[in-house]
Amino acid sequence: MLIEKINITNFGPFYQEHEIDFSEKYKGVHVIRGGNGQGKTSLQRAILWALYGKVYDRKRQQIRETSLLNQSALKDGLYQLSVTIYFTHEGKNCILFRQMTAKSHREKSYEEGMILTLTRDGEISQDPQNEIERILPYEISRFYFFDGEMLRDYEELLEENNRSKLLKNSIEIILGVPYFRNAIDDLNFIKSRFEKRRNQAIKNCGGKSYEELSSELNTIAETFDEKNRLIAALQGQLAVIQEEISSKKSELARLKDVKEMGERRLEIEFKIKDEEKNRDEKLKNIRQLVAGLYKTLLIPISETVILRLEEKAKSSYEKYNKKQKLLGKAEMLSKGIAESKCRTCGTILNKEKLEQFEHEIKLIDEEIELLTEVPEPNLEYEHQKVRLERMKNKATNRTDFININVEINRIDSRLIQYKSELASLLQKLKDVDSEEPRILLKEIEDRISEEGRLQGGLKFQIEEFEELREYKGELEGKIKSIPRKDVNELNNAIEHISPLTDIFEEAVSLYRDDRKQEIENIATSIFHKIRSKDEFDRLKINDQFGLSIITNNGTILDRSEWRSSGEEQLVALSLIGALNKCTNIKSPVFMDTPFGRLDIQHGKRVLSYLPELADQLVLLVTDREFKKEDETILSGKISSDHSIIFKSEREGSIILKTSTLRDQL
Repeated sequence: MLIEKINITNFGPFYQEHEIDFSEKYKGVHVIRGGNGQGKTSLQRAILWALYGKVYDRKRQQIRETSLLNQSALKDGLYQLSVTIYFTHEGKNCILFRQMTAKSHREKSYEEGMILTLTRDGEISQDPQNEIERILPYEISRFYFFDGEMLRDYEELLEENNRSKLLKNSIEIILGVPYFRNAIDDLNFIKSRFEKRRNQAIKNCGGKSYEELSSELNTIAETFDEKNRLIAALQGQLAVIQEEISSKKSELARLKDVKEMGERRLEIEFKIKDEEKNRDEKLKNIRQLVAGLYKTLLIPISETVILRLEEKAKSSYEKYNKKQKLLGKAEMLSKGIAESKCRTCGTILNKEKLEQFEHEIKLIDEEIELLTEVPEPNLEYEHQKVRLERMKNKATNRTDFININVEINRIDSRLIQYKSELASLLQKLKDVDSEEPRILLKEIEDRISEEGRLQGGLKFQIEEFEELREYKGELEGKIKSIPRKDVNELNNAIEHISPLTDIFEEAVSLYRDDRKQEIENIATSIFHKIRSKDEFDRLKINDQFGLSIITNNGTILDRSEWRSSGEEQLVALSLIGALNKCTNIKSPVFMDTPFGRLDIQHGKRVLSYLPELADQLVLLVTDREFKKEDETILSGKISSDHSIIFKSEREGSIILKTSTLRDQL
């Protein structure tokens, strides 16, 4: 199956008719670009709806028919949407058309107005849905239409749980295992028919013992069949409940991721607050340094002033000391004159000596008079000097400026990083319902309780079934001893069917093992192309068709030992690639946002491998995921390049060739 063209009318964000054309070159890589919420996922859902008449959201809940209609069409009263897919299959040109028309915007009205047609080379199919299932069975469509989130489904194959068993069944459909199972079911059906004919033949043999045995055997056979049907019904109900439990646990796990994001958000907000406080402190330090900048400029002048103040202070002290000495000398001369004797040697002073002392006192007084401008030491000089020296010590250092600015730049860098991460988290947390985890937990508990009830009932029915089987075998043994030709011939036929059933059972086991080995080899080959860790040698497949990593020294690493969302995605992609190589079913592969959890190096490796994944590969990407260098990696392999652009609330989204869009810009 190769898609040539898709027409979409009034589906999701696409108002009126839109077309995406792959006809220039069917095979190769087709790129469809678009921002978040512009219509990439809706395009993929439109194709799935055209194929199967139903689509599911990421919580695995079916989307209601009324939610598929474009909102502008609804406002205009146009209760009609359709999708047409033009494709080739087995050398024939095919057109698939699905349309819903309603008289009113109600689900039942849309369901009643569903139209589905399929033509092959102009010939109309009488059973189009069955024909579609033959081309691409719904159970395996998940291996051809998926996004980065849906890869978690395949990652669950790495763990033994109920959901992995359901995925295993889908994989076995791809590999053709059900054909053998159908043959076994047919043999068991034939055996049951022979048993009924034999029981009837026993009745026809006559004789009381024959009638009693045949009647009892018929009763046992009917009860046996009824038990078998009851067990099958209980197993079906149990599978549905287990699917719902697994689905809701997956959703709860996603919400736990949301909780972790919420905790991370609080942590980042605290870090931002702390960094901003730290930044304010640094700016305060800068302001203080700026306040002291004038001191730095005055340092050369202050040093000169300090020297002058030191000289003045020294001169002031010298004058003061000299004055004090003169005052002391004058006081001593005055006392000598008063006592008429020398204060030093005690000699009695004569008139001439007294006159000499008086003359000296007069000279001293004149000199003291000259020193009266400094009655005491001038401490102001000393104070001004100390102030200038302190100012010099507190002057701004250029190195301090540089160091604080470097630290502020580092803080700004961290703030940008934190605020960017916070914005991303806020976007992811925008539509989260805080009550949803509690509701999910309650639903899971209810279903686990129902699962326990069903398992108890199933166990009881199986025990009774085994008792019936044993008793039925005893009756059959008695009947075999009855020497009647017809009965013996039927017994022989029944006995020959059992070995045939065993042969087919063994064939299924051998075939499954062969295909498992083939998948393991191909998956390992793909893993070598896209993995970056050289110590990872190969992959090993388990009974659930999940994969484990084997290191170079032979160590088996299960999921818990190498858990990394990027590595899980690489292993899952390896498995999907191997399944696509091993199946006889050929279909385009649509990948929506495939590189979300991969680093740049792994993204390049995966991108280089993707053209080998399928004959026709459609990548639905954002500009953040698919850059110019990615186009270079796929140079020569891109068959078409389209962009989905949201125009307005009224016009919705449109589809253009990317080259046309770039010309317009």
